[in-house]
Amino acid sequence: MSWSLNNDTLNFIGQIETIAQHHGAHVALTGGVLYKSDERKDIDIMFYRIRQSSKIDSKALFEELATTLGISVTKGQGWVYKATCERGDIDFFFPEQYKHNAGQIGGGFDRREREHYSQ
Repeated sequence: MSWSLNNDTLNFIGQIETIAQHHGAHVALTGGVLYKSDERKDIDIMFYRIRQSSKIDSKALFEELATTLGISVTKGQGWVYKATCERGDIDFFFPEQYKHNAGQIGGGFDRREREHYSQ
């Protein structure tokens, strides 16, 4: 399958946003689907922490995405996670995730942990 910027894609991202809020995050759409007119092989979604939350609970987020939307996270490297669903491939980005958690699905440090490891 492929992705394009249309109402179905926007509705799907809206469903991800609703789930993400339960786990301390908001979502942002990025990548080629925004600036290329042709269909894309994957869609790029960034998760950023809700400022009132101490951290993003990515493990619980991934579990709810799997049970609710059928999204399966297949691997992680640094702050990038590869996922798939019946609609196609997805790249998830967690730019606030600390490098010591590279590749660990469900990782993520809260602010205190980041401060500790950055010293």
